[in-house]
Amino acid sequence: MSNLSSGTLPSEVVSDIGIKMNNLKAEIENLKNTKPPKDYTVDQVSNWLNSLKNNPDDKAIHILIKRIDIKNKTEINIQSTLKSVLCETGCGGWI
Repeated sequence: MSNLSSGTLPSEVVSDIGIKMNNLKAEIENLKNTKPPKDYTVDQVSNWLNSLKNNPDDKAIHILIKRIDIKNKTEINIQSTLKSVLCETGCGGWI
């Protein structure tokens, strides 16, 4: 606790943070240089949705929600942006 109260961090923590930052920077550069696919397959979309289900990501989920209508305490209608995205990429229809 003396390290935290003095405002300094142990060298291991600083090293770990540095490694994570370098990994994130490398991932960002890799994503910048990767061309997005022209079209997405049903499997790719399903895998992405399953990964969101297993590891929820608030930002991605907010992107998927277009509108939420609450009619009463038990009836909620959620409109998704996913349908418009899938139709634009040629994967429209039921998955």
